[in-house]
Amino acid sequence: MKLSRTLLLLSLAIGLASCGQSEPQAPASSQETSNAAGNSTTDNLTVSLVTIAPGGSKPVDDEPSVAKTFDGNPEQIAAGRQLFQAYNCVGCHFNGGGGMGPALMDDKWIYGSSMENIASTIIEGRPNGMPTFRALVSGDQVWQLAAYVRSLSDLAEKDAAKKTQ
Repeated sequence: MKLSRTLLLLSLAIGLASCGQSEPQAPASSQETSNAAGNSTTDNLTVSLVTIAPGGSKPVDDEPSVAKTFDGNPEQIAAGRQLFQAYNCVGCHFNGGGGMGPALMDDKWIYGSSMENIASTIIEGRPNGMPTFRALVSGDQVWQLAAYVRSLSDLAEKDAAKKTQ
């Protein structure tokens, strides 16, 4: 009885001592680097984020010109639609109407609705459900998916209308 009590107290002491220790940091992947400004880039793809950034890091404020060539382009949107099906985005987003994942046909975007924000969400994933597709989706595919997602709520047309006013 005394031995089991001693073992119990010893295991509790070890458990409490290890509670204050932090988790070891995983090394940065070979695909992720930092540019001169300290902003994170992935696969040579720099995206702008809203003030909510993964891991509490500083958001990137660059708008890649490549995003503009995909946004609103019917051919790129069609390619993005095929990728949306192929990567089973419909499994969570139900063709944009929402389900387990959020709806993509409205104007409520937690992490931003720009091409860059959507690309970042696809690449990095988001808390509470959105997995990262960093290892699966190439640079052009990210922009095609982002163009398709924006087309679901006519965001490209709405942005163009705002610029002409």
